[in-house]
Amino acid sequence: TAMNFAVDASSGKKLVLVWETSVPVPADGWVLRYSVEGLNNETTIECKENTAVITPVHKNATYHFSLEDANGNMLLGSKFDLTIASPNG
Repeated sequence: TAMNFAVDASSGKKLVLVWETSVPVPADGWVLRYSVEGLNNETTIECKENTAVITPVHKNATYHFSLEDANGNMLLGSKFDLTIASPNG
């Protein structure tokens, strides 16, 4: 199970995601999948720890995230969405 997702978007140039899991990080790490609503994209990031950095940041966009093990098994509770506002609101 994945839980306690936190996102730091304060730099405006990158998103720093952190999370906790009910199991240790697997030897092969996690696979974070994300897409940006309205763009035809899906990106994967291999994570050896419970953190990831995403660049570039798309302002006024909604990101869709999910977390899997290296075998493609999605962690329970790992699907979440995040909307990034423009710096001026």
